[in-house]
Amino acid sequence: MLDETERLSHLSPDSLMELDVAVHRENVNTLLLKTSELVRAEARRGQKVIRGGRRPLVEERTLPKVSFSLKPNST
Repeated sequence: MLDETERLSHLSPDSLMELDVAVHRENVNTLLLKTSELVRAEARRGQKVIRGGRRPLVEERTLPKVSFSLKPNST
C-alpha cells in the first residue's frame, strides 16, 4: 500500500484528476483500521484490569506528579 501511495504521488496533474481517490482512500483506511486494532490489542496485553473492567491507558507509575494550584503567583 505504501508503494502504491508513493507511486500515485508522482503522477502528473492530469493523471491525478482521473484517479479514483475514493477507492485508494478506502484501501488505505482498511489497512489503518487493521493496524489500529493490532496496536490496541498489543497495548492491552499485560495491563491490569481496574474496577469497572476498564484498563488504564498508561501505567500509573509512569505518569509524572503534577500539582495544580488555583492561587495566583505572588511575585
